[in-house]
Amino acid sequence: MLRSILRGLLVVLIAGAGDIGASGLSLGADRSPPAQECKPGDFPVTCPAFDDYNQATAQFDIAKAINLPGRVARIHYSVLAPGGVINQHSHKNRPCFEYMLEGEAVETKQDGTNPVVVRTVKKDEVEMEPSSVVHWWKNQSSKTARMIAVDIFEDPKPAICNCYTGRGSAFTPPAKASNAKIEKLGEISLATEYPGNPAMANYVMTSRRITLPPGQVTALENSNGRPSYTYVVKGNPVENRSDKEPSVLRPEEFSITDGNTSYFWQNPTSETVVLWVVAFEHKATAASGGVSTKK
Repeated sequence: MLRSILRGLLVVLIAGAGDIGASGLSLGADRSPPAQECKPGDFPVTCPAFDDYNQATAQFDIAKAINLPGRVARIHYSVLAPGGVINQHSHKNRPCFEYMLEGEAVETKQDGTNPVVVRTVKKDEVEMEPSSVVHWWKNQSSKTARMIAVDIFEDPKPAICNCYTGRGSAFTPPAKASNAKIEKLGEISLATEYPGNPAMANYVMTSRRITLPPGQVTALENSNGRPSYTYVVKGNPVENRSDKEPSVLRPEEFSITDGNTSYFWQNPTSETVVLWVVAFEHKATAASGGVSTKK
């Protein structure tokens, strides 16, 4: 219940912080009939957004963790109805990872001066959008497509959630070694994204998928200098962390780790758990597979 209330408050705070349209995306559903028909592969295009829904869910200030002033780490949903379009937009100063949760959609994009690429992104596939990317999406299928995205967004007045204040019981690290499968899905250089900020010289934005078999745990980690989002794609894992009591998360719920929090995940169920993690971290941590125990 507390998680639902906090999430609702975040949505209200973020909605008041500014229209996502500032980045080229629409906020809310636009179901106006398209004035023109755009086909995948057309580029550039001026097609308006159509039958798409884009809503920021949460954001947190990452300035203290990795010295990136005026920026927040944001998570948001996109839903595309059949025939729906996300209008063409740039990711300049807004690096992003996108995970297709359901269905499929066709992305038409150009990375810098490279040739235009057309790709059908299907369920459980991830796209990487550095600042050099300009792209647009269309759902060519007969079924709804849903994506979850994490990006770095410029916001001078970030909504900050200090959701957890501690735990009554002692935090106990996992008693056995991790048997999780970790897949690296992409890495964006923050030195390239923010060349005017020397502090970003050794930092990257990473995307990983963690598959946790029944009865298994992840390795112990610490969020000091490595803030992250963890999104539950599948299953009902238990999150164990030093700043709150253990809790069960359900599919499509997410967790934010920031500050100096020790944490790990366990799967006490008979079903496989799948987690998607986007972290903002030092290159050394990323090279080690994303496991940081820095305190």
